[in-house]
Amino acid sequence: LITIMKVTTSKGDTGQNIETFSKFKAAWAFMYFDNGSETFESQKETAINRVKFFIRYTKGITEQMKVYYDEHYYDITHIEETNNKQYLVLRATKKV
Repeated sequence: LITIMKVTTSKGDTGQNIETFSKFKAAWAFMYFDNGSETFESQKETAINRVKFFIRYTKGITEQMKVYYDEHYYDITHIEETNNKQYLVLRATKKV
């Protein structure tokens, strides 16, 4: 079971961006590990896990949302519709 989270950004008291998450939809999903890579960000090595979540078609899911699964947030990078809008494939990444 995954949770699709809608992200809302607001300004804090000192002008910083604050992200808050609210539940958009819970859905049964099949998760497939796609591949991974390693990069250097802020002078440290960062691993990136790429996965695909297969769910039933749901209207309104966008790349600005996140997937919450197994106590981790995954950034949705691409959404594919399959079989005449019967299923969605959510391509997502998680930085480790």
